[in-house]
Amino acid sequence: MRYTVLFMFLFSILIAGGEVPPQLDPHNPQYEPGVVLVKFKDTVQLDHNTLARATNPVFGINSVDLLNIEYGVQSLYKVFSQQEKRSVVKMVQFPQGELTVPNLHNVYRIKYVDTTPIETIMNLLNDDPNVEYAEPNYYVGVMDVQVSDPMTADQWHIDEINASEAWEISTGDSNQVIGIVDTGVDQFHPDLANKMWLNVDEIPDNQLDDDGNGFVDDVHGWDFVNDDNNPQDDNSHGTHVAGIAAAEANNDIGVAGINWNAKIMPVKVFQSSGVGTYADVAAAIEYCAVNGASVINFSGGGYAESQLLHDAIAYAYGLGDEYGGTILVAAAGNSWYKIDWPFPPQPPTGPMYPACYGFVVGVEATQPGGNNSWFSNFDPSGPILSNDGFYWNEYDYNYEVRAPGSSILSTFPNGGYAVLSGTSMATPIVSAAVSLLKSVHPGESNETIMGKLIQSSHGGVIKLDSLLNWELEPDIHFHELMVVDSLPGSDDDQAVDAGESVEISLVVKNVGGQAENIWAKLRFGEFEDTTTATITKDSSHIGSVSSYALGVGSFDPFEVSFSSGLVNQRHVVFEYELGSGSVSLKSGNFTIVVENGVELNGTIHKLVLDSDAYYLVNEPAVIDTLIIKPGVTVRFSNQMFIMVTEYLSAVGVSDSMITFKGANDAGVRGIIMAEGANSNFEYCIFEDGWGGYTDPPYLVNPKRIHNSIFRNNTYKRPFDLIAGMDVQKNLIENNSYNGYGEHNLIMAWGKADTFRYNLISRNKDTDLAGSIIKFYGNQDLSYMTDNVFVGNTNYGVGTSSWNGWPMGVYTLPHQYWGGNEPDFVRSQILDFYESPDRAVLEPDSILTVPPIEVHGMVTDVAINGISINKYDNAWNHEDGLGAIGVDTMKFEIRFNRPMDISVNPFVTFGVRDPYTQNVVNDQSIWSSDSTLWTAYFITGLETGDGLNRMFVSRAYDMESFMIPIEDTRFEFYLQAAGALSVNFQAVPGIGKVDLDWPPSYTDDVLGYNMYRSLRLNDSNWTVFNIINNALIADSSFTDFSVIPDSAYRYRYTVLGTDFVESDHSRTVPATPFSAANGEANGDLSDNVLDIISMVSYVLEGDSQPFLFDAADLNGDDQVNVLDIISVINIILGNTAKIAAQSGEAIVALDAHELWISSKVSIGGLQLKISGQLENARISTPLGMELTNSMISDGEMIVLLYSMSGQFIKAGSHSVIKIEGASDIIISELIVSDPRGLAMLSRIGDLEEVRVPDTYILKQNYPNPFNASTTIEYAIPEITDIRMTIYNIRGQEVFSREQASVAPGWYSFSWNGNSLGGTTLASGLYLYRFEAKGYSQTSKMLLLK
Repeated sequence: MRYTVLFMFLFSILIAGGEVPPQLDPHNPQYEPGVVLVKFKDTVQLDHNTLARATNPVFGINSVDLLNIEYGVQSLYKVFSQQEKRSVVKMVQFPQGELTVPNLHNVYRIKYVDTTPIETIMNLLNDDPNVEYAEPNYYVGVMDVQVSDPMTADQWHIDEINASEAWEISTGDSNQVIGIVDTGVDQFHPDLANKMWLNVDEIPDNQLDDDGNGFVDDVHGWDFVNDDNNPQDDNSHGTHVAGIAAAEANNDIGVAGINWNAKIMPVKVFQSSGVGTYADVAAAIEYCAVNGASVINFSGGGYAESQLLHDAIAYAYGLGDEYGGTILVAAAGNSWYKIDWPFPPQPPTGPMYPACYGFVVGVEATQPGGNNSWFSNFDPSGPILSNDGFYWNEYDYNYEVRAPGSSILSTFPNGGYAVLSGTSMATPIVSAAVSLLKSVHPGESNETIMGKLIQSSHGGVIKLDSLLNWELEPDIHFHELMVVDSLPGSDDDQAVDAGESVEISLVVKNVGGQAENIWAKLRFGEFEDTTTATITKDSSHIGSVSSYALGVGSFDPFEVSFSSGLVNQRHVVFEYELGSGSVSLKSGNFTIVVENGVELNGTIHKLVLDSDAYYLVNEPAVIDTLIIKPGVTVRFSNQMFIMVTEYLSAVGVSDSMITFKGANDAGVRGIIMAEGANSNFEYCIFEDGWGGYTDPPYLVNPKRIHNSIFRNNTYKRPFDLIAGMDVQKNLIENNSYNGYGEHNLIMAWGKADTFRYNLISRNKDTDLAGSIIKFYGNQDLSYMTDNVFVGNTNYGVGTSSWNGWPMGVYTLPHQYWGGNEPDFVRSQILDFYESPDRAVLEPDSILTVPPIEVHGMVTDVAINGISINKYDNAWNHEDGLGAIGVDTMKFEIRFNRPMDISVNPFVTFGVRDPYTQNVVNDQSIWSSDSTLWTAYFITGLETGDGLNRMFVSRAYDMESFMIPIEDTRFEFYLQAAGALSVNFQAVPGIGKVDLDWPPSYTDDVLGYNMYRSLRLNDSNWTVFNIINNALIADSSFTDFSVIPDSAYRYRYTVLGTDFVESDHSRTVPATPFSAANGEANGDLSDNVLDIISMVSYVLEGDSQPFLFDAADLNGDDQVNVLDIISVINIILGNTAKIAAQSGEAIVALDAHELWISSKVSIGGLQLKISGQLENARISTPLGMELTNSMISDGEMIVLLYSMSGQFIKAGSHSVIKIEGASDIIISELIVSDPRGLAMLSRIGDLEEVRVPDTYILKQNYPNPFNASTTIEYAIPEITDIRMTIYNIRGQEVFSREQASVAPGWYSFSWNGNSLGGTTLASGLYLYRFEAKGYSQTSKMLLLK
């Protein structure tokens, strides 16, 4: 498919099965079949009566109506149904410049049959003088989404953007309406139902358009997919986005939106499958704008640009005078692409539309802490486009702000909540922030809002409180340079020449508040040679610059005189400084390119360009006769040309060629031969030309071109083939072109005399829509023979799809395609078999080798005598090379003609681009006929297992032509590391895997790294991660950090002494065994060694071997003192002997002693304490095991347990003494009962736990009481005790006795019953406590 887009929801995705939806691909966008979007020019008057007809609607424009009749229009409609022509042209400012608000009244969607070639229709419409533009109706779409369970995360983004602080300033108001252009919104969700926008001018369900906006009963928005008034969400994405922006707050339900009081206008543009179109998105944006949305949220985007969408957004942006202002906020995308391509080359590039536009707030996504989310597209040039930064882009694109986008909790359809990630989630945070700002500062312009968003952010991340309080400050940036060479002694040719004096003016851009008294200073760059020029005036006054305006220093420019001795194209670096008043604002560098050559211009009868000279074409030159000698260089400035009316001779020699080139990426018109003029080009180079779709070629009407090179030209055709041309033995390489609209590298308009022996290699079609040579008309192609097409990105030749060109079958004889396999050859041809509107082009008598007359190139590569051309003899073909293990490989590189043997070719191979990881050069030798070069290579572990591709370059033929780089045709499969690791074994054990492999065959080894992958389910595994903490010295390793009964895969690599890591070995599986409870060390026996392993694990966090599942006896996913006590009981056989009991343990700490109190026995305890512990001495008076370990500075873990099964008896006890420490705090506490079960425990006061000095009886509580009451008492020594309860008559109604009770605090509960269980009557009761000569009585009141 040609053309572009998939507009996709921008959130994290996981394909969940079924048909995989199209991907967001900058190079392969997609569109609705048979549909064209057309905007007619504003001056065109359309016939609305004929357009309204149900059948055969016509526009009233003869050329367009005839086209539609020919192709059969099925339907058409006006995209913006209520738009009328505006009589006044309106201009608005935005941070990157100025914007014309477009008219939208003349935009139509035309539907033809699906098989209609809309490329052809668009070409014809775009050529029609009544049409402003025609384009496809690009798709917008969504993929399945991976969601977390509802309510699995907090709304971390609220704290991240300081929303709570901002809500103290404002929580918004209902005048702010956020348009959610998405999949619709669940209007009945409890967190959204009260937030729906209400169209108060529309009467519900009366089937009338009450407000006259073109939409019937649009009470709560519109569904552009189904063309009805029910924009209900049938996907989930829009509901999630809406909740982030404006979910209801303080309603004790779910989540809170950023703007508590804003209204939500749901506008549905995506179907339930997630697919929509540009036409619907554009119409939805216009709907939001004219119906009162103050902010439009579009959490979508695509890598193809639509003029229709651009116009709709520009229209909405410019509505401030009529509707109060609308601003669009859009997602930056989830492909980890940077916004533009020029610099640096990585990571991949692609602007996300519409977020990249300067009049749209583009939003990147962040994770907690403020770093960009791993998936987020980004803008390396920052939120403001300027030329004073390290990065730059070519199209004035920007993303303005960053906001949280990872794991965002929000609303989900049917009353649910879920966590999603993506720039889709970051976008509504910013939309809501903009609406809050509009609430606090109503009437502020869109430009001011964008400026505040940018200036108030922290590191680019939005901070809501700062935004609401921000006062916009001036923000001056260097924008561009103006150079004028009109001073006395200069030639005023708009180029800086050596010896000239020029005026230099800075143009600055203010993207903040009003700026006063702006000035600039000029000096040489830090390391520039100051003899290159003289700065005669180093200051420039620019003056006041309004918000979002440009300031120009041309009224007071710098002045610089350049040295006359500078070489041509000398770059001179200057440093500028910008300031305001007495304050310096910023500085940066710019470069002036100085020319020094003979200038060609004007009208000349006869001219001879001498050898080895440099000539500049800065103005058009018309020459009758032009003779160019060898070694001459001619450079064309922007759109400059030479026209020759009679004769041109440009004949160089192989070692002194004539060069024609463009200057500084400027557009080149080139050389135009007048009709009837004769010309001869031989040994010439044509390079560095830039052009456009409709520009003429580098050479217009040439007659003879031999032995010349056309290279490195961008969108600039070298020549067109016409009658009478002789084109032979040329090299056409590394040129880029765009096949859009039938524009190709070479257009063959008629039968030339000869096109033969030309080498056409490595040319790139950036649109992947055309071919290098395209034939037009009924042609006899016998003139085109013996040419070579290799390494090009798309079709080599093709026939035209333009309407009117004759169909038929044409024969193309005697071409070499780089391979002979029929399907491969057919893939190089664009004709009827690819597109049925094209003629058939049949290859005939295919050449098996390139002709010797073609300039030097690689014919074949063989390894060990076997060709590895992937098109003719692939490695896995029955006659192919097969997989190569550890081997000495013999490489034979064959060329089509004798080569210069004084230069060895650069031959390499590798598994990834640029395929230069391994250099082939051992024992190299040329054959006696200079056509075969042989060398050897010994494979090893580091060579690179897998499919390897050859790279061959830097070989020269005898005419000094360097071969085109060969890196596409020759491949072989290598398994060196795999072959060396056939004896790699993984032996599973209990909680471990033993790994053994054969030692490396070489001494140049530092050690090994082991990698492991874990199976997640039947079809998914984790990525391989390194598991050794240090380099493995021997060829064996034991992996203890495994989960029993889980499946693993292992592979290893070798690290050489050159610190290069080899390819991985073969992969081996293993599933470690599980062990019984308590067998922590995996020795199949419960013993003291298991306890030692567990104690070591608790204290040190590391014990090997260690089986976590076996050690975690109680299954709480922790190993601690509870599990240690349980294992001790297993070893001692006490598990069944210990009776169940329950109680609470209270721990308290004085300066140097830990006390514990409990009504029941305690089996052990585990503490984490902190303080000044570096000199701490820990001991226990209980005769139990006490272990401890410092886990960090000032933090210690302490374990108390008994290997012999000893318990801490009920009562209060001093259990641990801590000496030599201070400022001790207990931060964690775990108390085990004798069975190894967790007891309730808490940290209490000393008086609760420490042994009292005397007997104490406390008043019962509660008192009076009903159901039960508690009596607390304390004893200072071991003694027998008795508690007796009497009624008011002195009769004993209840008693309880205990013998040998330990010192401590105790409590006793009474439920108001007698000893026999009889419920006692209400009244006054006495309770007496007796112990070893002590007796105390108190009263209590029972009320039934």
